Amino acid sequence: MKAAHGVATALLLVGCASDRPALDDFSRAYTGFFDCAELTNQAARIPVDRDSEYWKALTQAVDTRASNRYRARAATAALAAYHGQTATVMAILYESIASMDSSSAVLIEAANRIKNADARARAVATAEHARALQVAFATLVPLYERRFELQLEVLRDMVADNGALTAIVSNRHGSEELGTLVAESDTRWKEAADNWHKAEDSFSAMKGQFALTTYRSRWEDSTTVASDRELAR
Repeated sequence: MKAAHGVATALLLVGCASDRPALDDFSRAYTGFFDCAELTNQAARIPVDRDSEYWKALTQAVDTRASNRYRARAATAALAAYHGQTATVMAILYESIASMDSSSAVLIEAANRIKNADARARAVATAEHARALQVAFATLVPLYERRFELQLEVLRDMVADNGALTAIVSNRHGSEELGTLVAESDTRWKEAADNWHKAEDSFSAMKGQFALTTYRSRWEDSTTVASDRELAR
């Protein structure tokens, strides 16, 4: 049985010999996409990092047990941290998602240039998972933007009212919308993780079946690897 499998594999590789340049291009394109995806993955986590200066100050600003003066100072600090740090990261996230879009298009084109029907089908499936991953990340952006818009509105009102809790009470509907935005963001993160794993599994299977050339990722030595990604938001 093992001998028969070995013969079948050898015949398959011989049949793909003329496709070697196209298969190499696909492997290279996948590594390029992975690099863009990893940057996006990291950039997308920073704006909602609870240990950031913005989130620490925001938590203090809505502390109902604190004094008005304390909340007003915290709200001012949160606004400064957002404009000084978080807004910049959001701009980077925009750029990285655009890069993912371009690199996924290159991956799809590379997949469709493969002549061997079996290899092309598997490559196209991998590229489709990659595109779905890009879409999942892209849909996070408007959710983030609206989330911050609601939070910044409350913070500005708190500063204007010298830390009074009326800013929180009057934005009750905003609080309800925030809950919906968080739930939708969680769903998008789960979709991203699911499609990331599917793309990697599909590509790994292709590497074994078609002896794809391995191209080094710039994130290869990073402590953040696909198998360690968490879904918690």
